[in-house]
Amino acid sequence: MFTLPTQPQTIGETLDTGFKLYFKSFKQVFFISLIMNSMWLINSFVYGTNTFQQGGIASEDVLGMFGLIAFILLFYLIFQAAIIHRINNFAHNSQTSIAESFQLGLKIFLPMLLATIINGLVLMVGFLLLIIPGVALAIYLMLFPVAMVTESCGPVDALQRSMDLVKKNWWRSMLIVTVVMIVYSILYSVVAIGFTINIAVNQPEDVAEYAFFFDLVGAIIGTLLGPLAFSMLITLFHDLKLRHEGSDIEAQLNEME
Repeated sequence: MFTLPTQPQTIGETLDTGFKLYFKSFKQVFFISLIMNSMWLINSFVYGTNTFQQGGIASEDVLGMFGLIAFILLFYLIFQAAIIHRINNFAHNSQTSIAESFQLGLKIFLPMLLATIINGLVLMVGFLLLIIPGVALAIYLMLFPVAMVTESCGPVDALQRSMDLVKKNWWRSMLIVTVVMIVYSILYSVVAIGFTINIAVNQPEDVAEYAFFFDLVGAIIGTLLGPLAFSMLITLFHDLKLRHEGSDIEAQLNEME
């Protein structure tokens, strides 16, 4: 049985808890993650072959391609909320069905979409100013989906909740996220190297087949590691809550003295 810690942890302990939550809850979200990541293959399947055969996507297909991507992104938000819901309930030893998780995803879809748009606009401004403000804001705001699913926060409140929790623990949060990104990078690098070697050795006439295979491997890696990212965010969110609530209690005691 998995149990979340009741006291703030070190960075190493938080990472260990996040990995344990990932491995123990994986079977709860595997099929959701599989379908969510497989959706990205639709765009590759519909437009990928024509793109390679024609040397680029036809102008008349551009609107359809972006429309399909937007459609996939909308469904992605529902699946994301469902995965967070199931992992969080597992972490708190609460029984829930897949149907209930998707019902929640549908319920908060519009608020999640609004929060995602606001987050995207804020990050866009940050990256336009300079790379560093953009990265800083990305860390500050990354916990908003967890806040929306686990605490029923509205779009603006969820973004503010994320900022409040990360505010005094930015470096801690950044280091934990960096570890997850390194794991992703290593696996994707292995796939990219394998793909490049395969192309160099076989000299295929139809590159589209290999491109689709590469996208397929990417979807598999996303299926396997997507829940890791959510598990880490849930674990970090819980740890920062303990730290934040502890600071509030300490401040109240100081005021009483």
